[in-house]
Amino acid sequence: MIYALPFSIIDTNGVVKKFFKRYCITPEVLSFIDWPEQIHNLKVKLKQGSEDLMYLQQESEVEIWHEVIEEIERFAVDKDPFILSTNLDKILCKYLYEKA
Repeated sequence: MIYALPFSIIDTNGVVKKFFKRYCITPEVLSFIDWPEQIHNLKVKLKQGSEDLMYLQQESEVEIWHEVIEEIERFAVDKDPFILSTNLDKILCKYLYEKA
């Protein structure tokens, strides 16, 4: 059985994000919100998922990271979505840790 989330819950997430982006004093902190969404969107694109699964992001900073480019090249050969997801998550954690 599939349960749909009420629109108000989904919309609340967008409202909080807009508020945070508008009033965040330190722009670098925004990467803690944007990078995970960008990694998620990249996974959806590479796995040819539906655009309905993607976050609204204007740009993707993570796609130019050296490690991410290497992982995309590896996925083009191996075609293993589990390894792709795991390695992209590890790369994301590394960058978030360095940023913190």
